[in-house]
Amino acid sequence: MIDMPLVALLTPRSPSGVAVILLTGIGSEGLLARFFRRARTDRPPLPADSRAAYGFIERAGRLLDEVLVVCTSTAPPAYEICCHGGSAPASSILELLTSYGAQATSWDRLLQKKTLDHDLLTDLLRGEGGNQAAVIAHLLGGTLREKLQKLVGALLVLRSEEHKTDDGTVPSALKSAIRLEESYSVGRFLHSSPRVVIHGPANAGKSTLFNALLDEHRALTSKTPGTTRDPVEAGLLLDGFPVRLFDLPGEQSCSGSELMRKAFQVAGHLKRDGDLFIFVVDCREAESFASFSKSHERPTNEKKRLIIVHNKVDLMKRGKEIQPASFSMSRGAMSVNVSALNRVGLEPLLEKMALSLGLRKLVVREEPVLVNRRQLAMVRRARKALETLTPDSRLCSRLDSYLYPCPMTHP
Repeated sequence: MIDMPLVALLTPRSPSGVAVILLTGIGSEGLLARFFRRARTDRPPLPADSRAAYGFIERAGRLLDEVLVVCTSTAPPAYEICCHGGSAPASSILELLTSYGAQATSWDRLLQKKTLDHDLLTDLLRGEGGNQAAVIAHLLGGTLREKLQKLVGALLVLRSEEHKTDDGTVPSALKSAIRLEESYSVGRFLHSSPRVVIHGPANAGKSTLFNALLDEHRALTSKTPGTTRDPVEAGLLLDGFPVRLFDLPGEQSCSGSELMRKAFQVAGHLKRDGDLFIFVVDCREAESFASFSKSHERPTNEKKRLIIVHNKVDLMKRGKEIQPASFSMSRGAMSVNVSALNRVGLEPLLEKMALSLGLRKLVVREEPVLVNRRQLAMVRRARKALETLTPDSRLCSRLDSYLYPCPMTHP
């Protein structure tokens, strides 16, 4: 048992306005209540277990920051203080708590691994985008915990005789499990950055588009087809979320050398495993579409994850219309007209990329999402148990340990 208040500052690497302070240990309630003023005076000074309270941290009548306080545990007491004023107020709050008896420590010495808080805090600290950090902080506020608690409650009902006269707990939990499982297709991008793959015929302007999106010169460009021989990778912030951008060799630039075959083998893996595919074609060359349709299978099962870019619109003859892609794989796919060289059409393209990946849904934060495979595996198992009305004691124990780890000893 932690026998004194311990405090840790949890701050992502990104220049974000969100910071999280963890206060835990015996005496945490009294220390926090001394400086936290709840916005609603008709409520208790501190939130109950798994509840949140909005208010202000003040010192001698001076406002330090507007915060959201979440009680994540009662044994030992633990509170997360979500600050919204940036790193300076968070540092002031940390200094305040340590000056009144709390001991500063590192967050990873307070939380057990393979638990919900540890998973989310690890992703928060590894994060590189402002919106990414904000969404994870929102999950840390208790929204995901509440949904998983609901699954535990329904699984416990299955172990008793109550499920024979169930009042709707199990069906409601089953719907929640299905929604959580579906949320992983987007939520996983909080844990692992989505891979955006730029590909298409040789000399269509893929590398020029790659450089334009990054706003810097990273890929070699030339009028000679096949200049790009190996996949090129770079990081990009898209709507406040980090993505991995790949520029692949042109479809027609493969030679018979062993080195080139290996390069195209790597490119093939990326085209199979990517999360969003941007197929670039010179808008003046209709045959590019035909060659692509004859030699390729659809690169993704999700139509919304394919964007057709008609590049070099600045070279189109005046009055001539751009014909959209006609091959069957592009049906339902988004398309955008671009001049990568002149940086025309990039904003619409970036918007379509964010929309296709579902990043806009994450920003809204209406429903909690699953962020890693550990969570997905447990929710899938819970869904199967609820569908078949089969008790699963081991899963109940596993979820309980994930949500409520045993108290850590003093570090």
